[in-house]
Amino acid sequence: MTRLSLLISFIISLILELPFNSYAQILPGNNPNPYGICELPPPGCQEIPICTYYDDCFRFDFYQPVNRPDGTTVLKHKITNFSESTFKQAAFELPGSGSPRTPAILPTTSFRNRYNHSVVNPFNDTMIAYNAINAGTFSYGGFEMYYYIVNTADFNAASGRFITITAKAGRPWQLQRTGTVVIEVDECLGVQPCTPPTANISGPDTVCLFNDDPYVFTTPALAGATYNWSVTNATIIEGNGTNTVSVVPDIDFGPGLITVVVANQCDSATATKEFEVIDCDTIVPLPVSLRSFKGQVSSGGISLKWQTASEQNNDRFEVERSTDGKHFEKIGMVKGNGNSSNTIAYNFLDRHPQQGTNYYRLKQVDFDGKFEYSNIIWVQNTDKSSAFSVMMAPNPCIDGKCNVQLQNTDQSQPVTVEIRDLTGRMVFSKEIPNNQTTFELPKLETGAGIYILSARNGQYTAIQKVILK
Repeated sequence: MTRLSLLISFIISLILELPFNSYAQILPGNNPNPYGICELPPPGCQEIPICTYYDDCFRFDFYQPVNRPDGTTVLKHKITNFSESTFKQAAFELPGSGSPRTPAILPTTSFRNRYNHSVVNPFNDTMIAYNAINAGTFSYGGFEMYYYIVNTADFNAASGRFITITAKAGRPWQLQRTGTVVIEVDECLGVQPCTPPTANISGPDTVCLFNDDPYVFTTPALAGATYNWSVTNATIIEGNGTNTVSVVPDIDFGPGLITVVVANQCDSATATKEFEVIDCDTIVPLPVSLRSFKGQVSSGGISLKWQTASEQNNDRFEVERSTDGKHFEKIGMVKGNGNSSNTIAYNFLDRHPQQGTNYYRLKQVDFDGKFEYSNIIWVQNTDKSSAFSVMMAPNPCIDGKCNVQLQNTDQSQPVTVEIRDLTGRMVFSKEIPNNQTTFELPKLETGAGIYILSARNGQYTAIQKVILK
């Protein structure tokens, strides 16, 4: 071989040994970078990594991510092999959270750099791997830059800001080396870590149906969090959107459930708490000693019975009824026994109870006009055969598009329909001709909420709890 041939071969070998990385791809006259994932640093400048990690003879450098206008983010890493073995593979677990996560957008098949890596990137996997095809000189001190593109939304996932990198070196006859590090992206970027929310509800286990004051439920406060409460068998009157709400029970005894969803930029958490709506009223001391007060459905209506252990100046008992447990009316009277130290039994028959729940109390009146109330009892009337009734359809009513329907009316008497909120304030009233059984309910200015719809037809009253949205 001539000296010229040797010189040409030597020059060619030098050219082949020159570093060929991703920067070269965007230089004029070379294969242009099809990914648009990096820019050539200014002459004499070296990009500085924002984080560096070490493991098992490997150095891992992580560079500033670049968000692009098309909703993708370019990630760049440098791996330096300080082992005595030949480099074999680099693998990156993509950032993000939840399932499924999308794979890297690019590259998908190959990555042309000085070692001509083949890329393992199936489109339903969250790991991208670079297998070195020609890495005979990638041993001690050798390094390579790796670029790949992911969706910006995945990269910015609140609880998935981690990248796992694994580097492997060692031909079958060499010492096997494996280095693995986890890059904490937020720590590298100097971002304050986000704390996922927690949720648990503290509050009463039982609430009194007729209590004047609201009940308070709360969950721990977290800066920057949002709070969304919902409740059954009660109504939130204040605080929704905060970590503390005030509620009042609805007009039904039995179980209730309150739920809160706490959310921030990291995640969300849900908590629920059960409670029981009960009758907490105790018998109020009367000028008479009231031993018992009970009611039950009978063939003629609802039968009320009570007993006194002693009486003093007892003129009479006025029997009062309510359909909501708050607003009572007199429906009858039973004469008292003046003064007595013996047990005396009384009874009263409500011949025209309302459909559904009927609430009763006794107003004990002295000879001088002084009076006291007993405790409240309730009786469920399920006889639907001929009872006067009122119904709104549909219920809940959406956008004011609903009708009020009356059944089994006494056409000799007009019907007055009223709607009240849960505080008892009247928000709607209308008198219906005695021959009309339905009308369209106008949209209320008081807005959405739970209301009490009642209709009075002579001596009969019907009631329904309605929801307006």
